[in-house]
Amino acid sequence: MAEFIVRVGDEPCLVTTNKRSKTAWVASGEYMGKRHSSEHRTEGAAVKQWRESAQRDQGIQSF
Repeated sequence: MAEFIVRVGDEPCLVTTNKRSKTAWVASGEYMGKRHSSEHRTEGAAVKQWRESAQRDQGIQSF
């Protein structure tokens, strides 16, 4: 398990990652009171997907 601080907009969020299987990483954390989770083949991609999910939920666009 690893922990990352991920910025969504101006808010820092704590995201934890776990290796579910040989080819699956899960990232999870809370943003503005709502729990988000994502799964991907690499740890970095799971964290990136988590951030994008939180941004979509709050209507924040990244450029």
